[in-house]
Amino acid sequence: MLFKDKGIGINEEDVSDIGKPFFRANNVINTSGTGIGLSMVKDSLQNVGGAFDVKSKVGEYTTILISFPIKL
Repeated sequence: MLFKDKGIGINEEDVSDIGKPFFRANNVINTSGTGIGLSMVKDSLQNVGGAFDVKSKVGEYTTILISFPIKL
């Protein structure tokens, strides 16, 4: 699944930290949140063998790609 927004984006130096518990990017001073939501998603995916990838460009977009293993 691919999720994409056209929001404020995430600074390049912060992208690798997205998904860490309680981490909030440096440019979200006026944006509410706790930094726990994406860490819960990332941990849940990793527990079932899935993957979580973030790409972002400040002022333009953020995309989050989540992958689930499929067992047939």
